Amino acid sequence: MHVTRWGENVDEVGDTKVWGPYFAESRTYNMDGNITMAKYGDDRNKGAVYSVHTYKYNGGLLAKSEVKDKRHGFDYKTLYKYSNDRLTEELWYTKDARNDSKIQYIYDGDRLLRAEQFVGGKKYPSRVDLYDERQNIVERMFVTEFEGGMIFTYFRSVYDRKNRLIEETSHRTNGENKRTVYRYDDSKPGMKMLQYENGHLQRTTEYLYDRYGNVVKEHTRYDDGNSRHTTTKYVYDLQGNILKKTELYKGGTTTTTYLDFDRYGNYRRAVWDMKGASGSSKITMDQEITYFR
Repeated sequence: MHVTRWGENVDEVGDTKVWGPYFAESRTYNMDGNITMAKYGDDRNKGAVYSVHTYKYNGGLLAKSEVKDKRHGFDYKTLYKYSNDRLTEELWYTKDARNDSKIQYIYDGDRLLRAEQFVGGKKYPSRVDLYDERQNIVERMFVTEFEGGMIFTYFRSVYDRKNRLIEETSHRTNGENKRTVYRYDDSKPGMKMLQYENGHLQRTTEYLYDRYGNVVKEHTRYDDGNSRHTTTKYVYDLQGNILKKTELYKGGTTTTTYLDFDRYGNYRRAVWDMKGASGSSKITMDQEITYFR
């Protein structure tokens, strides 16, 4: 069982105010490690939300329901149907039945998901995917329907000979266009990402990796005329967990995140330490974990 509590300590000119714990979460698991129930409680408004999960024999999720008060039944419920161990349908139910809906998943002969479609009077599928010979998704179409119309979004991805993603583009029928370019330098373990909107460069992010493939430094420059930039550095343990994350913003503001993990790889404490010209603050989140055998 996991129990998570959030608390906040705000240090302003030497006056420490303690807020919390004001939120608590608990989760229980079955023998396969799947969540069977999650409870979310907010001490500020004395409310609680329960999420109950049930599974099929091989771990596939069969049903998930959320209730705000167990005495009054479910508020939301989702049922899942499978065929040959592939998810084929999601059925969403609400307590008042006004927003009930269904999603169907369509596969090809290679068991790749080709389409995702809402059922209930909609003319177009909600999503369609196209793959290349290496089973990368190279084209995707989304349909977003709203009262009075719909918007089509078309995505396209391009890969190089090493099967690395080098470009992503998206076009929406409302005129919004985005493009992301990925550049690699074989002389060093790094990558540069350039993001465009409607033809204009918005931001550039450079990543530097260690020999294990972990990002140890990233630098983002925003090309919106404000000359903003952010530098983030990471420190890892031997298992690849992030122990420390430092974010430096232009102007001198620094946010440092410290994480502490147990031997199972679950974090026990997270501390956010923020310092800047206007003052400093610290937020602490503890997670109490009890393991059952």
